[in-house]
Amino acid sequence: MTSQMRKMTSVLRQLLPVLTGVVLTAGLCSQARAELRSINPIEVIERDYTDGNLSFDEKARLELLAIHRPDELRQTYQALSAATEFLPVRCATPIIWEIKDRWAELSDETRALYVALATRPVRQTGIISPSGFFRLHYDTVDIHAVPLGDSNGNGTPDYIDNCAAYLDTSLDSHLTLGYILPPGDGTAGGDSLYDVYFSEIMSYGITYPDGAGPESWNDAISYMVMNNNFIGFPDNDDPEGDIQGSAKVTAAHEFHHAVQISYEAGQGIWYAELDATHIEDLIFDQVNDNYNYLNSFMSRPAQSLMRRGNLHEYGAFVWGLYVSQRFDTSLMRAAWEGSRFSGDVLGSLSDTLMSRYGWTLDSAFAEFCTWNYMVALRDDGLHYEEAWYYPSPPIGAVHSAFPIVDRLSPDEPEGYGCCYSLFQIGSRTGTFRIEFDGDDSREWMAEVVLSENLTTHHTISMTIQPGTGEGFLDIPDIELYETVALVGVNTSEYDTVGANYRYSMYSVSDYGVELSVVTTENRIYSGSSRDFEFLVTNPSEDGDVYDLVYWDDSGWVPLDTFDMYIGGENSRVHSVTVHPPPGTSVGVVSAVYCKAASRNDTLVVDSVQTTATTILQYGDVTFDGGVDVGDLTGLISYLFIQGSEPLPTEESGNFDCEGVVDVGDLTDLISYLFISFVNSPCNPL
Repeated sequence: MTSQMRKMTSVLRQLLPVLTGVVLTAGLCSQARAELRSINPIEVIERDYTDGNLSFDEKARLELLAIHRPDELRQTYQALSAATEFLPVRCATPIIWEIKDRWAELSDETRALYVALATRPVRQTGIISPSGFFRLHYDTVDIHAVPLGDSNGNGTPDYIDNCAAYLDTSLDSHLTLGYILPPGDGTAGGDSLYDVYFSEIMSYGITYPDGAGPESWNDAISYMVMNNNFIGFPDNDDPEGDIQGSAKVTAAHEFHHAVQISYEAGQGIWYAELDATHIEDLIFDQVNDNYNYLNSFMSRPAQSLMRRGNLHEYGAFVWGLYVSQRFDTSLMRAAWEGSRFSGDVLGSLSDTLMSRYGWTLDSAFAEFCTWNYMVALRDDGLHYEEAWYYPSPPIGAVHSAFPIVDRLSPDEPEGYGCCYSLFQIGSRTGTFRIEFDGDDSREWMAEVVLSENLTTHHTISMTIQPGTGEGFLDIPDIELYETVALVGVNTSEYDTVGANYRYSMYSVSDYGVELSVVTTENRIYSGSSRDFEFLVTNPSEDGDVYDLVYWDDSGWVPLDTFDMYIGGENSRVHSVTVHPPPGTSVGVVSAVYCKAASRNDTLVVDSVQTTATTILQYGDVTFDGGVDVGDLTGLISYLFIQGSEPLPTEESGNFDCEGVVDVGDLTDLISYLFISFVNSPCNPL
């Protein structure tokens, strides 16, 4: 595929969501038919093993057959049809490494099969590469024969001449990048040169560990196997042709595996594969065979970077490109150098990031997730060098209506996984706030990508509080952006289950409101009425109209709404009448509420509450909420005619507060009503 075709493919990929249902249906049916005709048997076997249908011993035996004897696999494994076309395994090295690591779990039968298929083969002839570093072993007849074309007449097939050149280019590139070289193997393969064998295998290539290396750290001797013709392998962009392209990336990929185990022979397979696939891009940039696997990673952003299976680890090569292009190509090498002493290549990378650049592995991965967002039509030319050709990750949720309050994340990112939510701004203006709240049992980071247009972006890291997973970011002048993307990142490195987070986005208006209680005396006579005062403050520079709502718990304040205009940076007092009905018991407490909401921005709200407590009013012998002539008549009747006792208790008749109800109370009550208007000394209000 040419570069121009690759660009057209990228554009078509972006247009797929708007195609008609008929076209989509036809495309899906075609894809389903293709999957029925061709299959990667390793993925089927791995899935059955993960589902518990195979033991590790059975898995190992089937995978060895899939690589070396696929016809026997069809006969042995009922899940695969004899009519099914097998897709080549991207790299069989992980299978071999896992078998070697778990040798004790294998049966004698599987061990014998491994020895028969994986021992260094004997080939009919061979050459030494021009650099003098590699010996290439190949056949010219029978099943393992290489293509025999010899255009230069030197007696060596062009295919082998080309592969020798590709291997030497890989060697030179590794030396330029500062890597150490694989240790010698003594006389294995005939001499101490690095051995490369060409075989008919259902894979690009394999790097076999072949014993412990000579160093004090955990290094290993190795040899390589490359496919003997690369016929029928996936397309690539190499201008010399697909076969040449496949051979080039295999030379780079498998030789890098040999270099990796020269540093640390026990590293994680997922990292070894993404790293070896990333090195292809550094050495043979024009081939782009790794594009065939990129969507397996980009289409599943919530899956952990550390995950294996479904070609995910091969598509994850962009992590290596991010590290190399964002920081320096030497950083990936430095990770291996550190692993010689720690045994942990990822931990070594983390240490190097911190010591050289002051970055944590978490912060680098979070930024990596934003790089993966700015690809294809969103490529701004400032991130991946070939971002235009990369597939876009799925956007889990797209929002165009606001406010967005307490939404559940569109996926549950695993450790070192993420997911994306997109906000379409439209004609909105002012300041907007994004809130983030991650599951408390995980560690989180959140990145926000502000896009002025499709290809102009600004990225901001949100501050997330450790332990709570909470954070927020205010975005002023939201009208400057067409879209805003929230990238939620789970940085719990070993979380294989995943977890949700919640998020909100809403306008933070220039309007505001503040409420406070003015009335500090909360006592009220039972059956009486009294005004409670509240201060409404407009802290903003602009005038605003507020809707005021008052109510209480006991029905002493009828639910009602008032509107009030307040100029900028001004306040007004508003009062509400509280009226406990006559007969309300003394000592009853009711909460009284006031709420104010801006008319210009309904999200601008404040509320306060106070309490009202009923007390006894001395002189109110009829218990109707007031002191009047009726109370005078009632007191006279009680004192002289044996009338009813004052309500709710005799104490209400104790107007002069001298402890007993007598003529003195009657005299003071007459004076209050008709002469001096001096209230009872016991009444506080």
